[in-house]
Amino acid sequence: LAICAIRDAMAGLRTAPNAADGYIVLARAHLILDQIESTVMSAAKTPWNGVLRYQQAIAEWHQAALLRPDDVGIRYALASLFER
Repeated sequence: LAICAIRDAMAGLRTAPNAADGYIVLARAHLILDQIESTVMSAAKTPWNGVLRYQQAIAEWHQAALLRPDDVGIRYALASLFER
């Protein structure tokens, strides 16, 4: 489902690039993928740092924050990522 959410959010952002909700969906989906990939790689005992999904989520939450500067929930989500 995370892949479908990313695909649909990207399609929506192509038509409405200033839609903060699209970036929020992307950020959440990338964090879900991060959890899934980390779990799979850990079970396989394969080295994995998961930095790509983390950086994608940071960039997407940041873009959402720029589009909705007064949204405390977005700021909280972004701050929570920085604490990781």
